[in-house]
Amino acid sequence: MNKNQSRSEQIYKYPLYSLKRFPTFFRYCKSLSKEIAKENGGGHLQEVIVLADMLWCNFRYGVMDSREYQHFHFWKKPHSQRKQYFTKRMYFKLIKSFDYEIFSRLIEKQNQYKEYSSFINRRWMVVDDACLKIDLYRFVEELGEVIAKPSSSDCGNGIERLTAENRDAIERIYSGRHSTKYLVEEVIKNCQELEALNPYSLNTVRITYVLDSKSEPHIFSIMLRTGASSKAVVDNWGAGGILMDVSINKGIVDKPGLDEQGNEYEIHPITKKKIVGFMIPRFDELVNFARKVASVNKKVIYGGLDIAITDNSFELIEINFPPANIGYQSFGKGYLDDICKVNKYNN
Repeated sequence: MNKNQSRSEQIYKYPLYSLKRFPTFFRYCKSLSKEIAKENGGGHLQEVIVLADMLWCNFRYGVMDSREYQHFHFWKKPHSQRKQYFTKRMYFKLIKSFDYEIFSRLIEKQNQYKEYSSFINRRWMVVDDACLKIDLYRFVEELGEVIAKPSSSDCGNGIERLTAENRDAIERIYSGRHSTKYLVEEVIKNCQELEALNPYSLNTVRITYVLDSKSEPHIFSIMLRTGASSKAVVDNWGAGGILMDVSINKGIVDKPGLDEQGNEYEIHPITKKKIVGFMIPRFDELVNFARKVASVNKKVIYGGLDIAITDNSFELIEINFPPANIGYQSFGKGYLDDICKVNKYNN
């Protein structure tokens, strides 16, 4: 990717095919093939077979990220199942069909907050060139504790919890505002049921949807997310969190949770709360809330809504436009057919 491009340009213009990218992809595939062969009790021959299969899957199914092959367990899946997965090449091809003006605007979280303000009740402010230091300190002091996060980051990167006593961190955020905008916002408290799962992190629900030809949202994946430790500030998978697949019809976690390394969890490692069978509180209301959010902008054709459930309401944390394709397909099912409900997309 060109470092001189904005993040939205890097994603939007990411090449579907690239010889320059192949050596890096091959290196990761070679390393992963050894790992897979070892886990399955195989030797050098199996390494070679797995490596050749990974390269074939790049060509045939669009597996541009070796993690897809690993998380989707492609080495033990037949063609009939492999072809059901929405892989990275299809993901970037879909992005190229997005309205770029909308995409580049909503990749900045403060623009999301403005456009979807009726679903956001927490107080927040932007730390940018126009921000005064005195206003930042006053905001933190009034709230007592805040969450600070880069305005265009993902996977929970750069998010931290601050109080007025964290002067060094506040000064760092303020002094770096010319290159990295920050959002500083009110801390949200989990509802009682999700607090019991892990009181140390905000535990959110990721609802992934696609709009059909009539711009009606079709929800095809719901996942509950939680931090895995007492030091976790966020529940993001990429930050060490645990994903749990939720039944769309019942609102119940129906299989063990997974972390990004593929480890399974039947109980939470900190609270020992049972994961399998956990029911999402006020599930029907949550789904209706998500449908309303997804209907705001008809050009956000493929989105992932991160929603917090408090004791009194639902709170939109952010919209992932687009959401990553690996997490929700790591529970044994591919969602290519669901994604293809968007009429203009042709895989």
